[in-house]
Amino acid sequence: MDELVLKSMARWPNVPDAFGWLELDGRGTWRLKGERISNAALVEFINRNYEHDANGRWFFQNGPQRVYVRLQITPYVVRAAITNGAVHLATHTHKLVGSVQGVWFDEQGRLILGFNNTAGVIDDRDLTSVLTCLGDGRGPFESESELERDLTSALAGSVDGLRLHMNGGVHDVGWVQSSDLPGHFGFDPDPRPALGQTEC
Repeated sequence: MDELVLKSMARWPNVPDAFGWLELDGRGTWRLKGERISNAALVEFINRNYEHDANGRWFFQNGPQRVYVRLQITPYVVRAAITNGAVHLATHTHKLVGSVQGVWFDEQGRLILGFNNTAGVIDDRDLTSVLTCLGDGRGPFESESELERDLTSALAGSVDGLRLHMNGGVHDVGWVQSSDLPGHFGFDPDPRPALGQTEC
């Protein structure tokens, strides 16, 4: 977190939390009451001060105030670029994704990555390039027909034998219902104040 934010938290420790204002959409865009935040400096400020509490509720620490975030899909949106066969993954907050711990498709064809004990959905604009890394035990598929066949099966919930070959690693691909993502990864998609809690 920014040093200025930490100092303000210490100076004003009892500022009420805010709920229902801020949302992270499926492309990593911050939205305030539904409206896209376009100010680049504000977006970067939110990115730098984006954290979660012990209950899996993600928030933006706005000075002394926690602004809890409604998550459209997962706590992170992951952007991907492929250079010379290597896949470079980074979150919407510009943090590099290190070791991938798991890979899942959901029923909407979204690709979910598990990393650092949390989850991120691949930005749909980058999904096509990441799908070229899908294959079986022998390696990535060489034909579009093989890829199309297995993607069709994945959407139906069958991912047996499907693997993601990425940067020298091979990850078995699982399947998860989107409604089960919060429980699977331990995050609260729509934080609400506790009974009797003061809020803004």
